[in-house]
Parts: sequence; C-alpha cells; structure tokens
Amino acid sequence: PGMKSTPLAEASSSLTPEVFWSQYVGPHNAVVLRNGLSGSIALEKWNDPEYLKRNFGDLEAKIEVKKESRGDKSVLKPKGRARIKDVIDGTVNSYIVSVVPHPMAWEVVVPSAVLCGDREGRRYLDLPSASLGSYLTQLEETSLWISKGTTRSQLHYDKENTMNCLVS
Repeated sequence: PGMKSTPLAEASSSLTPEVFWSQYVGPHNAVVLRNGLSGSIALEKWNDPEYLKRNFGDLEAKIEVKKESRGDKSVLKPKGRARIKDVIDGTVNSYIVSVVPHPMAWEVVVPSAVLCGDREGRRYLDLPSASLGSYLTQLEETSLWISKGTTRSQLHYDKENTMNCLVS
C-alpha cells in the first residue's frame, strides 16, 4: 500500500564530480548537496526583489502560466517573454522559467560536483564505467525560475536530465 520511500542521501558541497556522477547520477540516486551555492552572489542578493529589478529588471525571459494545466486548452497562455521586473512586480501574472540570462549568469555559482569535464578538450573523467563518459563533459544549460506568489506545475517529466536546485 502506497509508495515506499528511502531517505535522501546528503553530501557536502565539496563532493567531487567523480563521486557525484558514479554514485548518484549514473545509478539514479537522489542526493542533497548542502551549501552547494556557497559564495554565490545570487544566493546572497537575489532574495531582494529591488536588487533584481535594479540590476536585471529590463532583461527579458521566457514565461509560463502560474497555474499550469497541461492539455486544458481553455487555460489562457501568457505571451512567451516578459521583463523580469514585470514578473517581480506582478504586472505579468506568470512565472519565469528560462535559461539564465547571460548578465545574471555571472552571479551564479555552479556546485563543483557538476563541473565534470573540460569543454574545450572534451576530456572525459576516468570513471570505472565507460557508459558514464560522454555526458560528463558539460552542463547543457542553467535555468532560472522566478515567481511572485503561488506557482504550480503538474507532475511531469522533462526530456532532459534535470537537476533541481531549491534555494530557500
């Protein structure tokens, strides 16, 4: 009766890429990286809406409807892009789900565990399993989610491998 659950593994932010990929990503085991964004300007300053509006407010990002309803054609879809300050102020009733705009990316620290390879030389890590090789060379994209108020997404899967980072 019901789903079985197992406690999540926890690891420090100094987790190496080799361990992250071979013990967690490869075998599909969840892990919580505590303090994974330590030293990130984003972590320190992005909780201040005025900072975001002052520094990035005029940047545009992709938006989606706040109360998602997949398959329900009666739900109005928002326009595809909006300025960050309009989402923060609530003048656009949507949330941002977009690739992190380039000017903002400089303030984001990516945990060292996911920095797995040399993008230029395409070198692969010396892991025990060859099946862990080619996808370890780069992080494809870093996404940004910003919302004012309640936001909801239906249970779904993404075609890409996704690592969620919740900052609270």
